[in-house]
Amino acid sequence: MPVGIVFGILALVNASQVNNKLGMGDHHRATQASKNARLFGWIGTIISRAILLLGIGWIVFSLLLVFNS
Repeated sequence: MPVGIVFGILALVNASQVNNKLGMGDHHRATQASKNARLFGWIGTIISRAILLLGIGWIVFSLLLVFNS
């Protein structure tokens, strides 16, 4: 399973807990769940983009090797 998807799932799980915790009156844990969801979302986005850029770089590098030989 790609690493970015794991962090996306963690972000969704934390985001889904926010309204439930707010409804129970637990503002501190709702705020913490919201911050965790945002953090996991950003981590997943950054890792996914880094992997995408590495893949594009690998393709460009391979094409340069093929056309320069």
